[in-house]
Amino acid sequence: MTIAIGLNELGQVVGYHRQCDELTFDEAFVWTPETGLLTLDRPTGFDGARANDINDSGDIVGSLRMNNR
Repeated sequence: MTIAIGLNELGQVVGYHRQCDELTFDEAFVWTPETGLLTLDRPTGFDGARANDINDSGDIVGSLRMNNR
């Protein structure tokens, strides 16, 4: 499943994707016409992420899910 949430004037799209199972968490992505879909890296200690918006400079905002293990 892939969900697009944010779009800027350059045609760059952000959102999240995940496998269609109950075992994986959301993965934030950015899609551009030049690179296609790229999964964004997460900091250590987090097991899920969503990208919510992108501005025309390419700055992305979103949220992280803390690893509860």
